Amino acid sequence: MAYLADRQMYSIVSVRDFRHKKANDNAGALATWYNLDHDNTRGFEFSLNHQHKIGEVNYFVGGNMSWSRTRKGNIEHGRFTSGYDEWKWNTEGHWNNIRWGYNCIGRYQSYGEIANAPMHNNSNNNSAILPGDLKYEDWNGDGYIDDYDQRPIGRNAYPELVYGINLGLSWKGVDFSMFWQGGALSDFQIGAFDMDAFQEGATNLNTWEYFGDRWHRADYTDPNSEWIPGYFPAVRDFTSVTINRLSSNFWMWNGSYIRLKNVELGYTLPQRITQKANIKQLRIYANLYNCLTFSSQKFFDPEQLESQYSFASYPQIMSFNVGINLKF
Repeated sequence: MAYLADRQMYSIVSVRDFRHKKANDNAGALATWYNLDHDNTRGFEFSLNHQHKIGEVNYFVGGNMSWSRTRKGNIEHGRFTSGYDEWKWNTEGHWNNIRWGYNCIGRYQSYGEIANAPMHNNSNNNSAILPGDLKYEDWNGDGYIDDYDQRPIGRNAYPELVYGINLGLSWKGVDFSMFWQGGALSDFQIGAFDMDAFQEGATNLNTWEYFGDRWHRADYTDPNSEWIPGYFPAVRDFTSVTINRLSSNFWMWNGSYIRLKNVELGYTLPQRITQKANIKQLRIYANLYNCLTFSSQKFFDPEQLESQYSFASYPQIMSFNVGINLKF
C-alpha cells in the first residue's frame, strides 16, 4: 500500500503594481510573476494480487484502487460585495470538484400552485412556467428564485475513486480471464442542448427516447385538456423561455459505474500436435470488449466526457474478436 502525502501545487499568478502601471506600460515592462496561489492534493492508492495452483488449475485474482481530491489553498482575490459572493467565489479552503446549482424539490402540479410560487428570475413573471416544470428551493427564503439560491449540489464528473479487478484461470490448455473497471464519487450533469427535445426548434429531427416519459396534454390539439404527469417537464421549443434549463440536481446523475472491459476465453493446442507442423504454440481465442455495464442511470455512457452535447457524444464501442496466435 502506498500513501500519497499532501502535495502543495502552486499556480503562477501575475501581480502588477498598479501604482506604477502607467510607467510600466509606457516602458513596455512585463508583469512580474509570483507563486501565490496553491492547491493541496491528497489521496491513496493500493493494489493486491494473488495467484495459486490447485491440482491442475492455475488461477489469479487482483485489484487496485486509488482516491485523490484537491483542496484550494491560498487564493489571491479582490474584495467581495456580499457574504454570499464571498462564500461562493472565495474558493480558498474549498474542494476543487464542487458543483453549484439549484436544488430541485419537485414539479409544479397545477397553475394554482404556480400562481403561489416564488417569483422566478427570467420567467416573464412566472408566466412561462407550466405544470410539470421543475420546482426549485427558495434557499435563502427571500421569495425569489435567482442566483442567490444556488448552493453546492454535488461533485463534478471526474471520479475521485477509480478501481479495477482482474481475474483468470487456466486448466489443460484452456484459459479464461476478465477485467472489470469502475469509478465512484462523481456526478454527471447534462448540457443545455440535452434538456430540450428538439435542438434549436428543429422539430423535424429525431429526439432523445427519454422525452417519451414527460408531462404532456391528454390531447395535444386541445390546449385545455388535462395534464398527464411524467418524469421530465413538458417539451419546449429550444428558443422558448423556460426555467427548466437552469443548472440543478434534477439534470444530475450519480456517475458511479462498473464495466466489464474485457473477457477472453482461449485454448492452446497440446505441443504433441503442433510439433508435427513445426509450430511451437497455437492458441485460439475469443474476446469481448465493453460488453457489460452496471450504472446508476441508463441515459449516457459513464466513461464519456461531460460536455455541452453530453448524450450526443460517441459511445464506447462493444466489440467481439476471434483470433489465432501462432509461434514458430
